[in-house]
Amino acid sequence: MIRIFFFVFFILFPALVLLISPPDMSEASDVFVLFDTTGYEQHIEDAISGAKMFINLLDTNDRVGLAALTDKYSISVPLSKLDSNALMTSLDNLTSSGSCSKNLHLAISDTIKYLSSINPPYSTLTLVVISGKSCKEAAFNAEIIDNLIETLNKKQIKVYGMGMVRNNPAVELAAETGGLFIPVAEKESYTSNAVILYEALKSPDLIPFQRGKFIVDESIYEVTIVGEKITKNNKLFLYTPDGKKYINNESPEFVSWHSYNKYDIIRITNPQPGPWTLQFVTGTQNRAYVNSSFKIMSYFDAPYVPVNGKIVFDAWLKMDHLYVKDPDILKSMEFTMLSSKKDEAETETDLRIEKNGNLRGVFRPGEEGLYRIMLNASSKTLTRGKSFVVIAEKEFNTASRTLKRKQKKELTFTEAVVVFLSVNLIFLTAAWGYLRKDDIKVFLHLLSHTFSKISDVQVFIQQLLHRKKQAHKNG
Repeated sequence: MIRIFFFVFFILFPALVLLISPPDMSEASDVFVLFDTTGYEQHIEDAISGAKMFINLLDTNDRVGLAALTDKYSISVPLSKLDSNALMTSLDNLTSSGSCSKNLHLAISDTIKYLSSINPPYSTLTLVVISGKSCKEAAFNAEIIDNLIETLNKKQIKVYGMGMVRNNPAVELAAETGGLFIPVAEKESYTSNAVILYEALKSPDLIPFQRGKFIVDESIYEVTIVGEKITKNNKLFLYTPDGKKYINNESPEFVSWHSYNKYDIIRITNPQPGPWTLQFVTGTQNRAYVNSSFKIMSYFDAPYVPVNGKIVFDAWLKMDHLYVKDPDILKSMEFTMLSSKKDEAETETDLRIEKNGNLRGVFRPGEEGLYRIMLNASSKTLTRGKSFVVIAEKEFNTASRTLKRKQKKELTFTEAVVVFLSVNLIFLTAAWGYLRKDDIKVFLHLLSHTFSKISDVQVFIQQLLHRKKQAHKNG
């Protein structure tokens, strides 16, 4: 018993030390893209542009790889630090190799085998599946899907993606691994949905970008602009605060510029503070993503939600490595939440300031569909937003099949010891003053997610969260 205690403690303690600092949402991650070319009778060029756009929105410190399913499965670019030229060249070489997809599940299995062999191992890995139409007969039995889900969860790989959803195995794999699959209708553009896929994966920080204008404050060290053009042949003009003008192919080294169909992606490193203008943009998909020392932090890990269900967003402000909790500062700022169904008008509600200095917003989707949520904090000198994507479903059956299998698994003695030590260490750390009480809920949620493969543990953690809520309510 003592031997087990020390083994579990010294294995677990370093991981919990990392949890003492709230997770950095801009941390570099590993993203592996699987592009299925077998489901496009036409318009594969748009899907390729969408893949390019998604990849070039990723952080330059991310590790990114690419595999393609054509007549056979192959690794096009091994997982390594983002090499835009190699990835773009490989995507350019892809052509349609079928009118419908029927072997995507095998390609996903091959991708998992490849990712398991990587050295050094990945940190936080996401498999992004980009696919077209599946064959009508490509309905997969429960055992195939369950085995893939079990393997993905064991390897801690989340699945995201975009494409047509009928008979597509990636849709259920995304729901069962904590990811999100963006549905693309037959006449929709993959390129425009690439922005939504990026926001679903990264939950990036933003600044207001209206009528082609955005303001860079002193805390911002990188801006990535997504600008929509009237046609793909139109040119956009970028104006700096001191009046200099740049265009694609005629811009300095600190401006990286890419064009995909009707969209331009412009990444500006160490931008000059002040008002910037991107001339001749149109539409509603324009975005200004930022990396900065001032952030809105939030932990949200429930991308599939029930219609009319109550979804709570908890957030907090951070400047450099310090929390912004001063009541006078918070009172001088405005906090709002913008929500909109895909391609519809936004609805604005206020975020509430909690006694502990955190922010809280409540969202209730009224009907099925994809929603984009943005939490905003603004003062006289700066504004920051945090973006999320959720899908509301009437029949909330996420994990319905594999949940039955999970519920049959009993909690082992070692797992019980790990949970016991984890929870007690979190509360002891708070009692010693090294962890703020208002962060306990965040870390318990993280612990719940870590042990989500074991239903008994998940129920146990949820009971603890409920007890904490009741204790707080009763003083």
